[in-house]
Amino acid sequence: MSNNNKCRKIIQGGLYMEYNKKKDNEGYSQQKGKYKSIKRKLVMVTLIMVLIPILTITALNYYIDSSNIVENAEVNNNLIAESIAQQLEIYMNSLFEMIEMVAGAHDFTEMSNHEINLLFNSYSFKYKDFKAFQYIDTKGNVVVSNGKNRTANVSDQQWFKTALGGELYVTPSIGDKQASDVGLIIAVPLRKGDGNRGGVMTVLLGFDQVINLVKDVSIGETGYAYVVDNEGYIIGHRVASEYVYGRFNVYEEGTEDIKRIAAGELDLTQGINSEGKDILIASSSVGDLNWRVIVEQDKDEILEVTQDTFIRNILIALVFIIITSIMIYTFANYFIKPIRNLVVSANKIKDGDLRERINVDSDNEIGQLQMAFNEMSTSISHIIKQIIGTTNEVSGSIDDLMNNANMTSRAASEISKTIEHVALGTSEQMASVDKSTGAVEKMVDGVKKVNENAATVVTSAEKASLMAYNGVESIDEIKNTMAQITAVAQNTFNLVSELDKHIKEIDRAGQLITQISDQTNLLALNAAIEAARAGEHGKGFTVVAEEVRKLAEQSRNASKEIINLIGKIQNETGMAVDAMEKGIESVEVGNKVINKTTSSFNNILEETKSVTALMKGLSSVIQQVSQEVSEVEGAIADVAGVSQSTAAGAEEVLASVQEQDASIQHMTNSTIALGEMIKNLEKLTTKFLIDNCNGFDEGSQKYETDNSLLSEEEVIDEAPIDKASIDEAPLNEAVDVPEEAVEDTAMEEDIEKNKEETEGLQADNGLVSEEIENDEESNQDNEKQSS
Repeated sequence: MSNNNKCRKIIQGGLYMEYNKKKDNEGYSQQKGKYKSIKRKLVMVTLIMVLIPILTITALNYYIDSSNIVENAEVNNNLIAESIAQQLEIYMNSLFEMIEMVAGAHDFTEMSNHEINLLFNSYSFKYKDFKAFQYIDTKGNVVVSNGKNRTANVSDQQWFKTALGGELYVTPSIGDKQASDVGLIIAVPLRKGDGNRGGVMTVLLGFDQVINLVKDVSIGETGYAYVVDNEGYIIGHRVASEYVYGRFNVYEEGTEDIKRIAAGELDLTQGINSEGKDILIASSSVGDLNWRVIVEQDKDEILEVTQDTFIRNILIALVFIIITSIMIYTFANYFIKPIRNLVVSANKIKDGDLRERINVDSDNEIGQLQMAFNEMSTSISHIIKQIIGTTNEVSGSIDDLMNNANMTSRAASEISKTIEHVALGTSEQMASVDKSTGAVEKMVDGVKKVNENAATVVTSAEKASLMAYNGVESIDEIKNTMAQITAVAQNTFNLVSELDKHIKEIDRAGQLITQISDQTNLLALNAAIEAARAGEHGKGFTVVAEEVRKLAEQSRNASKEIINLIGKIQNETGMAVDAMEKGIESVEVGNKVINKTTSSFNNILEETKSVTALMKGLSSVIQQVSQEVSEVEGAIADVAGVSQSTAAGAEEVLASVQEQDASIQHMTNSTIALGEMIKNLEKLTTKFLIDNCNGFDEGSQKYETDNSLLSEEEVIDEAPIDKASIDEAPLNEAVDVPEEAVEDTAMEEDIEKNKEETEGLQADNGLVSEEIENDEESNQDNEKQSS
């Protein structure tokens, strides 16, 4: 994988991270609208808690008041019924005594019919309730009657038989609907002067007094009383024409509740009357007559007072609820406002504004949470400042490293050119040797030309010596530059290590945030437990505790996101540290190769000086060449071989320098990749807004990512972002460590190869040196012989 592809994957990974963050933020914003307000819940729950007792108490009061009023009405109506019954009983007993007194005061058997009739008329006139009298003998014959009913014989009637037997008898009510005449018959036994039975006297009693007795009885606006005889006929009513004279029978036309009351099964009940109204019914019996006094009253009238009271209580409850709602709303605002401010500040920090602070205005758990939040924001702000400062220093060091690398690359290029000149000079030297060989063959004809060629050879050797000397100086400069590169790389490594420490501090801060969230969650749980102990009064605080717990959970999730982001930054920093370590190792290997190259150039310089000296010596003995043509020819052949070896060695040195240049270029590319990592780190930190940070744009609210980032460096090719390719190459594969390791291994193999070639070159130079020494010894021997 090339460095360009690595850088492209780094940037694509960063863009994909930002894309995922935006999607997460959008999803969070969409879900945020679904959350219900704590204040609304608190107000609703508290209102329910207040409303339920108020409505319950109001309903219970209405029920109790209604029951008490109905019970009091039952008691009062029952007393009225008993009072009417007692009055009727007294009235009927007085009539019975009067009738018995009339029957006992006269011996009707000794009186004439006219006397009896006058007696009956006087009593009827005096007592209006007595409608008619009859005197019946012992055989059942009606002897005297002042009424309309003149039945001849009543011996078959039960009342006659009972009265004749000596007992008073009262018949059920009788009447005629057409004649509008109703009443009852009272039969009493008659005695003669000697005490024997003298017959039966009957009195037809009307119900006028009974009607008058119940007519004026009024209970409220709807209550009234009436009297029912033992057969169910109404004998006293305020509407006598309809019910009394109309012979209304409750057993035939009344409701079931009225029938049970009339039959004496119940004295009090609630039911429906014949008109279909809900009524309260009370009753009482009249002595031994089996009559029933019944009192009816509409239940709605009885409960009308309680309904007014109920409406008044409802209005009071509504006023109390409105006042309570206002108080609860104010109370909820007091508690919810700091939590809402805390949520707003947390969202700002989530968006990168680390300048946000909260005013601590409480001395409770919320105040502690606000203080912890401010401390967290301050800690993160300091850490981000340190990261930004460190990245600026690393960026400056990388710039220096790039400049040094460029200088080293240029120096290597100059060395390469110098070696090419050396190779060119060696080629020229070989050409000169070839010419010298031709001149030797024609030594006899061109000694002068040989001298000139020898001078040319000396000049070329001096040039070669000068070039070798310049190559040594260039190698020294490269060595110094590599030392500077090593120092800068080591400094960069130290800065990146410090950056890794700061990132670890950020991770600890994130862990602190998680602990604070857990502590807040525990406090919320304790508050919920205390609220549960408080019972009904603590339900509202249970809701508040639950919302605080949710807020703590959200803070914990946010801290997890920060920890994950710090983890990713830590991974990239670790990759940067590994890359720097490998860069330092590569520089050290380059230093070793340069040292070996320097040694080789020194040897070449020495050998070149030796060649120059030899050529000068060869010039002094040129006249002996003609005598030793064969020896010189062999020596020149050896020199040609040495020149070929020198040219081959120069080419190998040139190849080594080119490989060294490739290593420097590789180091330059690694430095560029490291610079891109630092830039990505800076872009990740630009999303945070902090105070007084050099090199940081406080006006930027968030980090906008686009494809223009791909063209910031000329070493990075512009390419569109493919989500599939990003998925296939995750961010943690942005720096392909295994491939770099393979490239570093290949570079080490090249260095070893260059080392072997250099050693071989040094061995060849040794052989050349030995040959030159042998040539010098043979020349010295020739000089001695010439002398």
